[in-house]
Amino acid sequence: MEVMMKKICYCIHITVSMVFSVYAVSLHVRPDGPVDPNVSFQTIQTAITAANDGDEIIVYPGIYTGEGNRDIDFMGKVLILRSKDPKDNSVVSNTIIDCQGSAGDPHRGFVFQRGETDQSILDGLTIINGFAWTADPNYQCGAAVWCRDGNPTIQNCIMRDNIADQGGAIYGGGVIKGCIIQQNRASLGGGLSECEGLISDCDIVGNASDLMGGGLYRCDAAIADCTIISNTALYGGGVAACYGSIQRCQITGNGSLATLYGGGLYDCDGLIKDCTIALNQALYGAGLSYCSGLLARCSITHNGLIGHTLQGGGLYGCDAMVTRSEIVANGAEWGGGIAHCSYLYTNCILAGNRAVSGGAVCGSVPDGQPGKNFTDASLQLVNCTIVDNRANNGGALYLCTGTIHNSILWNNGQIPVLPNSPYPIGLQIRYSDVQGGFDGPGNLFEDPGFFADGAWYDAGTAADISDDIWTRGDYHLRWDSGCVDRGDPNTEDQSRWLDFDGEPWRMGGRVDIGADEICPVRSDFNKDGKVDMEDADVLFQIWGTVAGTENWQLQCDMNDDLVIDEKDLLIFNEDWLWSQTRLRADFTHDGFVNLEDFAVLAEVWVLHRNRDINRLRCDMNDDLRVDLGDLSLFVKDWLSSGG
Repeated sequence: MEVMMKKICYCIHITVSMVFSVYAVSLHVRPDGPVDPNVSFQTIQTAITAANDGDEIIVYPGIYTGEGNRDIDFMGKVLILRSKDPKDNSVVSNTIIDCQGSAGDPHRGFVFQRGETDQSILDGLTIINGFAWTADPNYQCGAAVWCRDGNPTIQNCIMRDNIADQGGAIYGGGVIKGCIIQQNRASLGGGLSECEGLISDCDIVGNASDLMGGGLYRCDAAIADCTIISNTALYGGGVAACYGSIQRCQITGNGSLATLYGGGLYDCDGLIKDCTIALNQALYGAGLSYCSGLLARCSITHNGLIGHTLQGGGLYGCDAMVTRSEIVANGAEWGGGIAHCSYLYTNCILAGNRAVSGGAVCGSVPDGQPGKNFTDASLQLVNCTIVDNRANNGGALYLCTGTIHNSILWNNGQIPVLPNSPYPIGLQIRYSDVQGGFDGPGNLFEDPGFFADGAWYDAGTAADISDDIWTRGDYHLRWDSGCVDRGDPNTEDQSRWLDFDGEPWRMGGRVDIGADEICPVRSDFNKDGKVDMEDADVLFQIWGTVAGTENWQLQCDMNDDLVIDEKDLLIFNEDWLWSQTRLRADFTHDGFVNLEDFAVLAEVWVLHRNRDINRLRCDMNDDLRVDLGDLSLFVKDWLSSGG
């Protein structure tokens, strides 16, 4: 039996080898004509027609136009069609299919209409000037690539200056990765529309939609590691109606003065995680509008403007759970950070937002004329830090209903909270630190003890908050903060929750107030945020004492045996040189400021890559540039950390 199985395996191996030896044929397409008529062709379509499943077609640099080099049909074949070097951008950008399409003479680059799978691969070509916006149903979708009935893999391609009714560059299809989708236009989905496969590592830049989804529309598979910049649409300047997950993307500078809803994202109900959503513009929800999925670990910053954005500089109408995210430096007339949003926000930082009404949050917003036809949204803010926001009415909260729990409201102007909602449920604030005080169980009124306070500069126009300049603080709690272990003692243990930094949600006897949870280190006897010689001096001064004696200090009895001895020293040694200090220049989050962090800063500085997810993080002085000011702060952190 064993001998027979070996023979069968050997036969299978020989058969597979023979099959792949047949497939290993490379065909060549050259703009200057064939060299060998058996393997070289002058048009791409004739090469595909001659190819068999498994063949590879190599397209040499040049400009390909006319019949056979546009409206190219893969014919259902399993092929790799590629440029001479798909990884070399100079080769890709010079291997051009110019469709030369127009309204009177429509053409596109490729059509997949015979059930192609991800084994049919288009790799490393540039496709330009496709046109598919006509009354002819064959020319309405995908001016560069139309996946009519096929799901190919499209990778390392450049698609620009294509126009279609839907999907200016690509409509439909499978996996899209490593592509540049630039300056395309459509009615729906200026760049991509109705794509069904993973979209990853793509630059989707400068596309326009007349209606929805300047960059992407109705692409329901995962979108990951993409740069979505400077796209425009009426709804969803960057992304619209995409219901899969969106992760590790930079969604920046989308929308315009003409965008109504969602400069960055509109109606995206899947997971949005580890994204930077910045510098977007819209009338409602400059950052996000009507997105109702889980939003986690995102930076929503510098979206919206007073005088242009009416409601929700950061978010508008998003009935979503938002966790461990920062909503900072956004602006709007109503709700600089958040407007008309419901559901739950946990361990978030809302800081540096500005508005005429509701610097951080505006709950009940006017529909039409101010003061009339109010609509209400009930919001829960749990373990959030709401600080340094500005507004003429309600620097922190305006017309909000719902619950604020275990949160900090500090330095939000002279009138931080206007809770006069027209609805009877009102606003409840519990176990929170509120500057000026607020009636409610467990509430505090004492300085939260941040590592560094933020500050506003009014630019010499005290009455005009729109031109004020905000300097960000460090909103981690000091060890001696009054917010430590002062949260609701009856709060149910949420073992799956994490604080803003990803540390356990509760590490002391009670949860801390605010987005940050202090790591309890008992050896920090003087509560200065580090374990050093000063703490060692405290321990040795009472060495050998027992409970009840004159010099006894309970805090030094770290193993709770009522004596200060070697067992306490062992615990102290484990904590030695611990430090709570968090430096903003620690870009790699390893606890040190060193050459690895400098490499991050240098790359962003030299390349000025908008796509780099670290760009805003490296902007240490929050002036929207990475320059000498940031280098100076970096050096300061480097020296303070010991290099």
